[in-house]
Amino acid sequence: MSPLADGASTALTPTRVRLVPSWTAGAGVPDVDASALLVTAAGRVHGDKDPVFYDQQHHPSGAVVHSGKRTGPAGPLNGCR
Repeated sequence: MSPLADGASTALTPTRVRLVPSWTAGAGVPDVDASALLVTAAGRVHGDKDPVFYDQQHHPSGAVVHSGKRTGPAGPLNGCR
């Protein structure tokens, strides 16, 4: 597992990835969210449906699903698969 710094992004090339961010909630600890941006080989999106995030949880292709915010044993979870 490779941690990312705050605000960082990374390109993924595997055919299947499951992202499950976790953190310890507490006073002054910011909330965490995950998003995915599907791009072409040229690094461009096709249109408005390519970003997947909390308010647009499914890509039309079914390739990415944002599972929404859930609470786990260590606190809230919010991720994409």
